[in-house]
Amino acid sequence: MLGKLWKHEWKANCRLLLAVHLALLVMGLVGYLIQGILQTGPVTSVIGGLYILLFFLLAAAAFLLTHILMIIRYYRNFFTAEGYLVHTLPVGPGSKLLAKCLNHLVWSLINQVCVVSAVMLVIAAVPSEEQMESLLEILPEAAKAMGFSSVPSMLAVLTGLILLMLFSAILMFYAAISLGSLFPSHRILGSVLCWLGLWIANQIVNVVMMVSVFGPYAGMEGTITQAGEIQVTLPPPQVTEIIGTFLGTVAAVTAVMGAIYYLISYFVLSKRLNLQ
Repeated sequence: MLGKLWKHEWKANCRLLLAVHLALLVMGLVGYLIQGILQTGPVTSVIGGLYILLFFLLAAAAFLLTHILMIIRYYRNFFTAEGYLVHTLPVGPGSKLLAKCLNHLVWSLINQVCVVSAVMLVIAAVPSEEQMESLLEILPEAAKAMGFSSVPSMLAVLTGLILLMLFSAILMFYAAISLGSLFPSHRILGSVLCWLGLWIANQIVNVVMMVSVFGPYAGMEGTITQAGEIQVTLPPPQVTEIIGTFLGTVAAVTAVMGAIYYLISYFVLSKRLNLQ
């Protein structure tokens, strides 16, 4: 049933978001192909400036549209008149919430990949063959400096941590909207205030964690290593020894915060639902 819910969520905004992200990639490719032409004279420089402005407006629109559409859909489906139909489905609130989160997560990843790829095309940051070779040479040293046994293990851990943090951030949005629905009036304003409160609490936790772990090593300097055209500053040995523990702590704290956000949303949907 979860698969059917996710498929329905995907279809709801699929056409619009795919069109916007495809347009962004096309704009990036056009910028990559004509950047030499745009730098040849004052007239073409003006055209180039207009193109860059249009491109970054489109990139910002793609980013904002992705998240705003998902957030609006969550609010409308669960806390407006549409909720009378949605909550009659023979599925528990946990499955409905999870389907929303997974769909939001997938679109967030698509958005990040498209935005980064398009920006790299426009600024001609596509790595050359020599740069790729240099990067492949430096990756094993970076993995060793961070306490990993191999590059694949480093990439797997960092990718998993990024996904966990992104998933937790999405749940924080939904928890804020769920708490905002409890307000007798001005629910949207209440949701914004709840999100702000949750965000501040999250930042306080992150700052305390960073200071407590890395504070004693703040004055130490890292070592600089270079492979080809790439120069990387590696952390000092004392920091390297605790990076694994730090990443584990970050993952645990992020998972706990995400679980709290999920439970808040689940509690409101199952026990305090108000569609008025």
